[in-house]
Amino acid sequence: MLAVKIQIIEQLINSLEGNLTAAIQAYQEYKANAQDDEMRSESKWDTRGIEAGYLASAQERRTKELEIELIQIKQLKVRNFCPDEEIAVGALIQLESSDKLYFIAPSTGGHTLSIDSKEIQILSINSPMGSAMLGLEVGDDFKFDSPLGPLEYFVRSVQ
Repeated sequence: MLAVKIQIIEQLINSLEGNLTAAIQAYQEYKANAQDDEMRSESKWDTRGIEAGYLASAQERRTKELEIELIQIKQLKVRNFCPDEEIAVGALIQLESSDKLYFIAPSTGGHTLSIDSKEIQILSINSPMGSAMLGLEVGDDFKFDSPLGPLEYFVRSVQ
């Protein structure tokens, strides 16, 4: 399973690097737009410049968030988990009710990857399902609230 985890990390890094490049480009465009002479207020009701500044500021924050997520994924140590070990960041989990695998990441949840014909859902430790799994072991069951309502699962394996 180490090879699968390495592929997961590689795909996440590639995705984050692409997202970061796009975010940096968008930030630079919004910043240039906010500083453009045409954005100067022509009256007290003209807020184009202020709004452009807000967009640039928000994009700058998103860029910094992506940089942090990229660092966290790059620093993630890939290892196997023992069968009786608790679920933690870096664990690959199989639940009884699904053939899908779940990978616990420090951030960057929401991705679904396909590796070796296996569907792998990336869960952030901050997501409802990811945080509900932390600390569990093989044989534990857990519940969490989802947009579909309460869901219950059983941990079949941790790798």
